[in-house]
Amino acid sequence: MGKITKEIRRGEAGTRDTLEEIRRLILDAMSDNRSKLFESLAHNIPIQALDRALRELWNYVEDGDVELIRTAGRLADDFWRTGRFEGDCDDACVVAGVILILQQRPIEIVAVRFPADAQFSHVFIRSHRFRIDPTAPPDANYDGCEEMVVRITTVVSTWLSQFP
Repeated sequence: MGKITKEIRRGEAGTRDTLEEIRRLILDAMSDNRSKLFESLAHNIPIQALDRALRELWNYVEDGDVELIRTAGRLADDFWRTGRFEGDCDDACVVAGVILILQQRPIEIVAVRFPADAQFSHVFIRSHRFRIDPTAPPDANYDGCEEMVVRITTVVSTWLSQFP
């Protein structure tokens, strides 16, 4: 547990696989003791400040030729080792998603395809009216982009009872 989880296919089917894998990793984090780091972040960072806070804590690292997604435990290990989270946009979704779920907020994992692109090329988290997108420029504009969305609306966890 905590290693990079699996290789993702290319194309639209791969985008759907990616979104579902991010969803699974967020939910799996609820039972990974190494993910307890996220409890503190969930208690101390309100949703309005989450994007900015993660930008300050993020070290962008590209996957290379093969798309890989890190588990929350692996991301927590990186944080304890370096003082920063490491990864690309799908990894940032895992971190943001875990924090927001611990805050008992519904989330959407959103992949975007720009009008001129053949493939979906970016993913971020949306909760209520807030976009958590720490690996993109703060003023990134996705107007006119096609979206593929996976939602997490409720989670039952022993951790969740701690959050008002």
